[in-house]
Amino acid sequence: MAWRNDGYDELLFTSLLWIPIFVTLFVFVIDKVSGLFRPNKDKNKRKKFEIYLDTMAKELEEEHDFLVEDFRKLKESDRFQKGLKQAYQILENGETDSLNFAYIIKKYPKQSLEYKAMMTVIDRTKKYMKKQTKET
Repeated sequence: MAWRNDGYDELLFTSLLWIPIFVTLFVFVIDKVSGLFRPNKDKNKRKKFEIYLDTMAKELEEEHDFLVEDFRKLKESDRFQKGLKQAYQILENGETDSLNFAYIIKKYPKQSLEYKAMMTVIDRTKKYMKKQTKET
């Protein structure tokens, strides 16, 4: 009703429609420009960790006759996922008093699926650590 009675200014109305578009574009451009100056260190760490996870998954598949259900259980197990992250930290930083392979394996009951999988992960991680020290 107000539109027909000249209650709204068309210029004001159309300019209000463009404001969200310009704000979005401005934020996008600022994010891209600031991304050029930020180091890609986090992306590289994440990529290395994903490569490590893929390698360990292949090793587990070759070493054990796990079913798809077993892999799903391992994926859903917070304890196993935390152990994988800790094993990767040991691979990257070396063993410390507070974080070592013995500490990781203590968390699992000896007959569990997680124990078998974590033993394989630890063995393979130790081999990769030896291989890295030989290369350097």
